[in-house]
Amino acid sequence: MKCPPLFNAWLHSGAEHMQLREQANDQSLQPSTQDNYEILLMEREAIVGLKEFVHNSSPDEVTDEIVMCAFALALHPPERKRNATARMRQVPLSNLQWLSRFTDIVIPEGHIRGLRQLVDTRGGFDKLEMPGLKQGLSTFNLIVASKYLERPYWPLRARLQPDEVAMFLSAFEPSWPTNSMPLQSCLNSVVPTAMAWEFHAIRGYNALVHEYSQGLCPTLDMAYVLDLRNMVHYHLMSLPTSAEMLETLQVLPPTYESLRLALIAYSLLVLFPIPLTIEPYPRLAHLLRYELELTQMRLDLWMPMIEMLLWVLTIGGISSFETVHRPWYVQRLRWMVQMFGVESWEQLKEIMVSIIWLDTPCDVEGMLLWKEVQESNPTSFVEGPSISSIYMESPLEVIVS
Repeated sequence: MKCPPLFNAWLHSGAEHMQLREQANDQSLQPSTQDNYEILLMEREAIVGLKEFVHNSSPDEVTDEIVMCAFALALHPPERKRNATARMRQVPLSNLQWLSRFTDIVIPEGHIRGLRQLVDTRGGFDKLEMPGLKQGLSTFNLIVASKYLERPYWPLRARLQPDEVAMFLSAFEPSWPTNSMPLQSCLNSVVPTAMAWEFHAIRGYNALVHEYSQGLCPTLDMAYVLDLRNMVHYHLMSLPTSAEMLETLQVLPPTYESLRLALIAYSLLVLFPIPLTIEPYPRLAHLLRYELELTQMRLDLWMPMIEMLLWVLTIGGISSFETVHRPWYVQRLRWMVQMFGVESWEQLKEIMVSIIWLDTPCDVEGMLLWKEVQESNPTSFVEGPSISSIYMESPLEVIVS
């Protein structure tokens, strides 16, 4: 092979991938000390080779092979949140692109910046020519955007166009009257068009996955579904924040940011699944709580879609599992369900299903949250730490520069 760093990177990623597959088939299987040592040795040789190339070469010598080397190392980092998969509910179709095996990885910011810089030095994403490299980076791009709650850095590689996606998924989207008003009218009254499109797309994809899990779509083309999923999630992660929107708009619905964050949380539970308890869920729970406190959860702001506030609180509560924000969501949910006259899990689930809900994984996490709501103190709110006093974790340590 003409590129020794890539050879070593492929040896490392191949060995680690085989180890992951073996552990996926047998959870009790533990790699030997010798296996771990050999994998670490392969990784070290690949990193050293890549660093030597970067330090000793000019920018015009960066090739697709060097980009692939950095990509392979980023996809198989030395650290994983291995225990996080215990909180991973197996959503139908979640293993497309073996996604569930790559969302528990810890990706250092320095490695992300280095990979992006190599692609830029190569001439940009569109200049890459190695077969499969663009497609691989496109998916990795979504993983990074999801973990860091940022816009995707590179464009999406997909065969579909947004109009085609909307048309296909509209056939699956269930109807949802709210206060005798159709969903489209409700959404258009409270959110911008781009978010309304995303909401419809997620509901349609959600219904498609449900039908597939019931055996109703036996001829479904998995490659087509993969493109659908990636495009829906890509456009969701590309939605601007409320602060960015206000740079060009004079007026923005005060519920916009809460809905954007709740949609991201739901997408990470169902469409592009990442295990609970790891990033970005703690940060999502923090940001969503902040937005809800900012508007004081005024009910008039959510009219005529007041059920949506209950859905947002429930998704936020699920995302807050094992965080300091959980008691806050539990108490606000208790207040909301009392106002709605909801007395059982079945009643709450009926409201959730009318908006967006998939039995797996939402039922298990939702019932755990409901149990906490039922057991909570009905006489007072549990505030927990002030939202402004909660320390946000510092960026991950840079190991590759």
